[in-house]
Amino acid sequence: MNLNNYAYYKRLFKNLTNPNGCQALGTFFTLHNYMNYYNIMSLRHTGHEMAVSSISDDKSLYLKNYTAWTDELVGMRRILSLEAEVGEEEVLGVRAPGAKPGYNTQYEVIIRCKEFS
Repeated sequence: MNLNNYAYYKRLFKNLTNPNGCQALGTFFTLHNYMNYYNIMSLRHTGHEMAVSSISDDKSLYLKNYTAWTDELVGMRRILSLEAEVGEEEVLGVRAPGAKPGYNTQYEVIIRCKEFS
């Protein structure tokens, strides 16, 4: 989320409802690079879900070890908590950088850090 796309998302979700009449909400997979945490805080406080991708958006993370995955995923969740007032328990999901899953290593981090599940 950055200054280039924040206005677009605000417009997209304004007055958008589900077929049942409830407000439509999104899940935002956050990266630290170019992030505007004030905008994330604003979206979260209007009901949108927050999830993490990584701190660095390292497309080769899928090849790395447990420590690297922990640093990226748990670290990004911690940054969201500190910078955007998104409680660590409110982070509802994970997506690997570049949509390249980290095999067993990524899943071990997710399982051991139960707040992601």
